[in-house]
Amino acid sequence: AEWIFEPEFLNTAQARNKALKRVQTRLAIFLDTDVFVRPGWYEPLVRCQLETGAEMVTPIVLDKQNRIHTAGNNFFITHQDGKKYAMMELRFADQKVGKDTNIKRQECDFCEVHCQMVVADTARRFGIYDENLREFHEMDSGLTLTKAGCKMMLEPGSMVYLKYDDRLQDVEDVGIFCWKRDMDVIRQGIDYFEKKWGMNVDQNNLSLHYFEGINRRVNFFTRRWPSKLSIRLDIWKQWMF
Repeated sequence: AEWIFEPEFLNTAQARNKALKRVQTRLAIFLDTDVFVRPGWYEPLVRCQLETGAEMVTPIVLDKQNRIHTAGNNFFITHQDGKKYAMMELRFADQKVGKDTNIKRQECDFCEVHCQMVVADTARRFGIYDENLREFHEMDSGLTLTKAGCKMMLEPGSMVYLKYDDRLQDVEDVGIFCWKRDMDVIRQGIDYFEKKWGMNVDQNNLSLHYFEGINRRVNFFTRRWPSKLSIRLDIWKQWMF
């Protein structure tokens, strides 16, 4: 195991690109830090890649109460007022999973960023992780791989669990929260994505409203003078309102 420490925060693409420079195996798996694997999660991903030749493979991602967060992703594309808009569709979202499902192995338009198996050389060659984006990076990766003629697959035999926290718990998390959810940077990312792909990912300001809602979970006092008390007040406010 190799631990890599950096003096500043890294976005998803920056962190993965640093890892890709060190990867010496044919395959690499990227897991977000809030993702926990389930027994038997690994072998199906490898088997899917070998049998389909996919350049990226994703498992079923679960979240609260073992509900599906996503089982592969589609692009929903539409035109409005002379502009082209792209939104993400999370397949089978919110369906409760018991022992197993009838979901079949299938291609997808892009793979959720939470857990991805990639062919390392392909990821490096096509630069699938664009460091200019702090959000919407899985959509960008999907378009990059599609443009290169690469296949992406959902492997339903593999499941991981996303511990999706609704609120901050610890003082040390305030800094990275504020950095990651910087609205100016997110707006710049939306503009960058549109210039790169000719598609806007913020139809009717839905994406911005979503991120603004997340930002409201942390108030001015927590941002300026983070403390356990201010975090508790934020949590109380969310419960009340």
